Amino acid sequence: MANNDKTNVILVVLSVLLPLIGYILYFVKREDAPDAAKNYLYAAIAGSVVGLLLAV
Repeated sequence: MANNDKTNVILVVLSVLLPLIGYILYFVKREDAPDAAKNYLYAAIAGSVVGLLLAV
């Protein structure tokens, strides 16, 4: 496990507000920091769901 496997809170908030960034961060970080990548993915999914609910 890498030492740099810390989730950046600012990037999580950005992933919720702009889910595309969260999806990109997931694919970029999944090899080096799998726990952080999973958090970015969950935030992006949550942002997508909220966006779809607000659009309806």
